[in-house]
Amino acid sequence: MKAMKYDALALGEREMALGDDFVLKEMPKSGIPVVATNLDYEGKPAADPEFIIEREGIKIGVLGLTIDMTKIGQENWLIRDPFEAVKEALPRLRERVDLIVLLSHLGYRQSVALSDNFQGIDVILVGHQGQRVKTPIAVGGSILTQSGDKGKYLGRLDITFDRKERKVVDFKGELIALDPKIPDDEEMAKLYAEYQEKVKGMVKGEIEGRKGEDGVKTTEYMGAAWCRSCHAEQYKEWSNTPHAEAYFTLRRDGEEYNPECVGCHTTGYRKGGFVTVEETPTLVNVQCEACHGPSSTHVADKGKSPLVAQSSPVCQACHTGERGEGFVYEEMKGLVH
Repeated sequence: MKAMKYDALALGEREMALGDDFVLKEMPKSGIPVVATNLDYEGKPAADPEFIIEREGIKIGVLGLTIDMTKIGQENWLIRDPFEAVKEALPRLRERVDLIVLLSHLGYRQSVALSDNFQGIDVILVGHQGQRVKTPIAVGGSILTQSGDKGKYLGRLDITFDRKERKVVDFKGELIALDPKIPDDEEMAKLYAEYQEKVKGMVKGEIEGRKGEDGVKTTEYMGAAWCRSCHAEQYKEWSNTPHAEAYFTLRRDGEEYNPECVGCHTTGYRKGGFVTVEETPTLVNVQCEACHGPSSTHVADKGKSPLVAQSSPVCQACHTGERGEGFVYEEMKGLVH
């Protein structure tokens, strides 16, 4: 983010999950201002409750809200009501600046509600939940946009600001897909490659550490090969679906050790099933047990113990957000087998 010259950041649950030291000591080292309008630490603002940027003689005030559902797990932290925080901060900031931008980690719906409740917020940039707004919209007295997550889209917003009237008079914008048509930035690609190597090194270090452990860890997951012996037709149909190649798409992209990706491309990850491809090679890809649960008892008693029925919540644990676009459970379940 420092290399990309970010002007300011608002905190969300992913930053908070990394702990106090990361938020309070590591993030400030980047030099990027953190704006925490409704987030306190030990009874004091965790960072600047507001921030002012000046561009071409225009003063831009920035507020940053953290969602009150964030699971911090520390008594030292307090997430105050975002509406009350804005009510308090907005008048104070408004008289000092020409334009106000709110970095809202509240998700789309709460951000819309916020814009309906308060006049004086010119732009709301929304985070959380990975949703996208294809073109910026006018809501209440604000312009609102959201560009998804994982850096797959760049949100562009152009506003026309009347200096004399000190107000926005027009706007336009779009989401720009950062797909293969746009070449990678060499500096960013190098940073990401270094990150991938660090992740691989950590995982391989954990594997080496486990080699000296006594005993063999048992698992309730059997792997699709066991299913095939009784369900040959279903196995054949499954083997021709993208699920059967899910892990290898990660390997193709160099993401096979990325913990954010592995869970939806393997079977039983962090549930007593897949650990790494070196240790549990029979549980790569999205196999039968990813939908129906571990089958060791079902196999042992030759089918007397029923498996978990396929259901929409199981599928939508992975087919959500961007991955869930166009996913209709009743239509898609028949394509699995």
